[in-house]
Order: sequence, then C-alpha cells, then structure tokens
Amino acid sequence: MFCNFLFSQKNSGNIFNWLEGEWKLNSANELSFENWKVINDSTLSGKSIFISKNDTISEILRIDRIGKNWVYIATVNQSNPILFTLNTVSENIFEFINPEHDFPQKIVYKIVDENLLLVWIEGQDNGKFKRIDFGFSKK
Repeated sequence: MFCNFLFSQKNSGNIFNWLEGEWKLNSANELSFENWKVINDSTLSGKSIFISKNDTISEILRIDRIGKNWVYIATVNQSNPILFTLNTVSENIFEFINPEHDFPQKIVYKIVDENLLLVWIEGQDNGKFKRIDFGFSKK
C-alpha cells in the first residue's frame, strides 16, 4: 500500500523522493504544473508555473535539508527567495510554515496516492484568512 511506499522513502534519507516527476493541475480556468527532480539525499529542485485568465506565476522551487531541518524555498517571478520550514510530518502530510511571510504563511502537501497530490496554501491575507487548494495528478 502507499503507506509502505512512504515508509521506505523516509528510511532512504530523502523523505520527498516520491515528489519527483511532473504534476499537472488542469481546470476550466487554470493550468498549473510542478516539476520536481531529486538532486541528492538532501535536495530536490523544482519549477512551478500557474496560468489563469488574468495571471501567470512562475516559481523556482527547492526543498533542502539544512542541518536537521527541511526547508521549502520558493523564488516567485525572479524575486528574492522565500523560505518555509518543515513544521509537521505525518503519514501523508508535509506542512511548511513561514509566519513572517505576507501570504501564504503555510504550504501543505498531502499525498493521496502515488498519482494524486493535494497542495494548499493558506494564511492571513490583508487581515482575512485565505486558503487556495490545488489538486495535482502525476503525468
């Protein structure tokens, strides 16, 4: 079962190996891709493109083990990198946080199975709680 798959990934050194590959979200109004590549036991490199009617957002992504911590690093549209620290790891959820960031303050990856990934970003945005959900399928 998929839980056994995750257990083997956790024991192999890089708990994010399962993320490698191309993930695609396709809805009526949006198109989004995340591509991830395992570099070594402590680094994944990724790219994300989000296209909607009104906007295109390009991100360079990394997940790095720095010391004992895992850090999610997003560079949006060639701006300064934004760091989120791994806060929670459960059987199928990985939660990264940065309480100082304007929005989002939290990025969550939930593994449904080896071909389905739910991602959401959430936090305060102009004084109001906001959450945006993405459902990705592996290509």
